[in-house]
Amino acid sequence: MKCIKPKQFLKRTFLTLLILSFLLFGIVLPVISVSVYRHFLNVCFITEPHHMCSVDDFEGLSVEDVTFPAKQGHLLAGFKYSMEHPDPPRGVVVFAHGLFSGGQNRYMPILAYFAAQGFEVFAYDATGNDASGGLVGGVPRGVMDLDYAIRYVKQDADYAGLPICLFGYSWGAYSVANVLNFHQDIKAIAVFAGFDKPSELVHHMGYQEAGNWINLALPYVSIYERLLFGEYAAVTALDGFAAAEKTEVMIVHSTDDPVVPFRYGYERFHAAHGDDPRFRFVRFEDRGHDYLMFSEDAIRYQHEAYSEYDAYLAEHGLANNSESRAAYRREFIDDDLFFALNDTVMSEVVSMFCVE
Repeated sequence: MKCIKPKQFLKRTFLTLLILSFLLFGIVLPVISVSVYRHFLNVCFITEPHHMCSVDDFEGLSVEDVTFPAKQGHLLAGFKYSMEHPDPPRGVVVFAHGLFSGGQNRYMPILAYFAAQGFEVFAYDATGNDASGGLVGGVPRGVMDLDYAIRYVKQDADYAGLPICLFGYSWGAYSVANVLNFHQDIKAIAVFAGFDKPSELVHHMGYQEAGNWINLALPYVSIYERLLFGEYAAVTALDGFAAAEKTEVMIVHSTDDPVVPFRYGYERFHAAHGDDPRFRFVRFEDRGHDYLMFSEDAIRYQHEAYSEYDAYLAEHGLANNSESRAAYRREFIDDDLFFALNDTVMSEVVSMFCVE
């Protein structure tokens, strides 16, 4: 039997551990981390029929469909909403939508609201959503596409001379705050359920699936995002607030938000800018993620409207799918009640967006 000297044993053990560590941290974890990230975000999202809206549902609302180039050369679908007013437009509101549920169409009640208040409204489907096609690819995509949407607005003759304001919800809220790093001439932004940087949303999503193991994956995901999106992945909302020192900011969030944790948005922004006069903060305790913009009556009606949905399915022998939900909405739901907005909050947004 061949004997191994202690020094040789230690050397071999060290080399073995070194190789195993390289394989684990240099190959296995990066591959798994990026693969899981791509599984959730290298996809496209289409608005379900029961969430779709039409301009015909809003008196006086018109829309012009346009396209504009994204940074990587493909075309994005843009939508120019407006209503006729006797007075000149108050400005242009660029709307950035959320993630996982399709593009701008489902937010049309908000777009119509701003149009009725005398604003020109520009909305778009980000890459990987509805009419724009493609794949989302990653969280920083929202900032990249919004950057190019603003570039389009700035060169459109219909918007010449108008102050630009941004309204974002969830992913869109993260985007409107972060895009200030690239556009410091924005009049004001409204950040509804936003977060500071991509890694926080990834951490929250990953923690729900993998617990604390997500902490091992985050460094690799951050590197992947930086390689894919460059400077758009490197900035934060707090960076944007500092860069655009004249932009007014409104932060709206609920402490019980299960999708974008309160600590990743409002709490952090308030700690940094709670005493800054150009910031306005609206804090809710019981609006979750989906009800920040709606009135209490609308929230109550939404719950009541779907309380009979299961009975409707049973009565008509229907499966619980998108087609059934769309049929139920057409037959039983009053959209005016369902989508009634919170006048107090939205009026404050309008007052901030208006030129003094």
